[in-house]
Amino acid sequence: MLTIKEKTKNNQTVYLGISLKDQINLIGTICLWNFSEDRKTTEVGYELLPEYHRQGIMCKALKAVLNFGFNELNLDEIVAITNTFNENLKRVLLKHDFILLDREKDEGFPDNIIFSLKRFSGK
Repeated sequence: MLTIKEKTKNNQTVYLGISLKDQINLIGTICLWNFSEDRKTTEVGYELLPEYHRQGIMCKALKAVLNFGFNELNLDEIVAITNTFNENLKRVLLKHDFILLDREKDEGFPDNIIFSLKRFSGK
């Protein structure tokens, strides 16, 4: 199994820390990973300490990563997977024009749902 350091070094993962402005302590992370073979589709991963939920922080981080993915990496699609009960993250994804893929399943994780955002489909 490759470490985060190895995956970022060989461009398998773009991994970013989230912190409050002018502070060095990480409060979360966001990454692009699980790239398709042609590097046109990837998955976004995210986590944020619970005490920072519902403050708009993940919205700002996601917006920056989407811009980077579509404009710098020239991706065609970014996929997001979350638990069906994670109402906060579902709202964040829908706010950024992700579309729920009703027919797609996260194999082995029946409580997860899959969203997709394609280039130029959003804001």
